[in-house]
Amino acid sequence: MNQHRYDFAQTLIRSAATFVLSHCDDALTIAYKNNNPSDIVTNIDTATETYLIDAIHTAFPDDTFLTEEKTTANIVSQDLWIIDPIDGTMNFAHMGVDYAISLAFYQNGIPVFGLVYDITRDELFHGYAGKTAYLNQTPLHAKTTALSDSIIDISLSSIQIMQQHGYDFSQVEHHTLSQRNLGSAALRICHVALGRVDIYVSAYLKTWDYAAARLILELAGGELALPTLHNFPLNDTPTPVFAANSTALIDELRHCFKR
Repeated sequence: MNQHRYDFAQTLIRSAATFVLSHCDDALTIAYKNNNPSDIVTNIDTATETYLIDAIHTAFPDDTFLTEEKTTANIVSQDLWIIDPIDGTMNFAHMGVDYAISLAFYQNGIPVFGLVYDITRDELFHGYAGKTAYLNQTPLHAKTTALSDSIIDISLSSIQIMQQHGYDFSQVEHHTLSQRNLGSAALRICHVALGRVDIYVSAYLKTWDYAAARLILELAGGELALPTLHNFPLNDTPTPVFAANSTALIDELRHCFKR
């Protein structure tokens, strides 16, 4: 049954991408979450989430959902779909690139498969637990780098917030090769698996931001760590996240703050 869900999800996520593209010329309605101008939701986010939920519910009526836009009740059960309909909404609304659909299936709290689809580049990152991660049909194997040879993705806001957790990333620039910020957590974690960037750090991610990409990265040989938590939550609690192309690089990053 889970393989059937995986095959279904690959078809569905491409269908949802077509749905998004078909509405790109529609007038966007933008709302601010918690009155935060940097945390936005559009009518396309909610419509895409509804599209995904309706299709999944029709095919698997007993499965439940944990979704960003909460267009259905968030109920964590044995068979759970975790959905971020557009990860990188700011990019979607203002630039039209560097956004993705993120879709994961967890069973009894354990990731079974994950898919992250970069719509504009036609890049589908996907993986099934215990098997191989892929970019479209090409297997993913994360390259390993030392911290001094690594490009790190971190935003200005995350640098500021991480200081409150005891991580002064303003000093990390002296130990890394360079810094960038893409603006889509799911895509950037997948890019770590692909080797486009070596480390991704965010101070404020929720489960749907990384649920799919986490599995893809781990299957490629990298690691996603929650530096302030012992377990991966299945709720909307925000948490800092470290993602790197190897456990050794995570350890080296942590050691950097002890100097």
